[in-house]
Amino acid sequence: MFNRKTFILSIVLLLVLTVGYLIGGISLNNNEVLASTEADMGNTITVSGEGTIKVDPDIAFLNIGVETENKDSQKAQEENMNKMNKIIEELKKQGIDEKNIKTVTYDIITKRNYNKDDGTNEIYGYIVRNIVEVKINDIDKVGKIIDAVSNIGSNYIRNIRFGIEKEEDYYIDALQLAIKNAEEKAKAMGQTIGVEVNKPYKVIEDSRMNYSVRNYAMDTVMKVKENTPVSSGQLEINASVNIIYKY
Repeated sequence: MFNRKTFILSIVLLLVLTVGYLIGGISLNNNEVLASTEADMGNTITVSGEGTIKVDPDIAFLNIGVETENKDSQKAQEENMNKMNKIIEELKKQGIDEKNIKTVTYDIITKRNYNKDDGTNEIYGYIVRNIVEVKINDIDKVGKIIDAVSNIGSNYIRNIRFGIEKEEDYYIDALQLAIKNAEEKAKAMGQTIGVEVNKPYKVIEDSRMNYSVRNYAMDTVMKVKENTPVSSGQLEINASVNIIYKY
């Protein structure tokens, strides 16, 4: 006798078994693909490489400014403005383009006396500080510019730093040296273990474009008669890479 309920249960069981088989087959195939991918990697050597380029700087940055002090805030600001205008004009006379003069600080600082007896603060003066950052394209003129602005009232000259105009070009040279350095290491390791290293399988740039100041010799000091002596030193541009080789 035909049992409808038994028939339906049989069909459901058959479908469950079929789906389970298909899922199992898919999982098996995925495992095979992963295993095959790992096998394709083969034996590898991973090395790091570093490259350094030493460069003479061709630009300089200098903070130049004026600090003025007065009991009256308005007078302190006026005196500061007058001196700063003269300094800007002098910078232009020294060949500094206006676009290379940038204000970085303008502060009005209140001077106070604290009274311990009644806890009050008495204002007795103001300090106005106006500072610009100057980009100097001819580093041989740094000392001359320092002297020129000092003679007309600049009493804030700090943070001299040197740089190079075409940083990226030198960084690419350092990057090429880093790759060659890594290749030499990989070949040395391959010879040691008796294998031949082929072309890189994967190359990763492991650095950002940067450089640091290094002073190497006193002959880098710039002295032009009575000008303030300033040492530019040299810059080190560094690059690094990580490379995987297959053998």
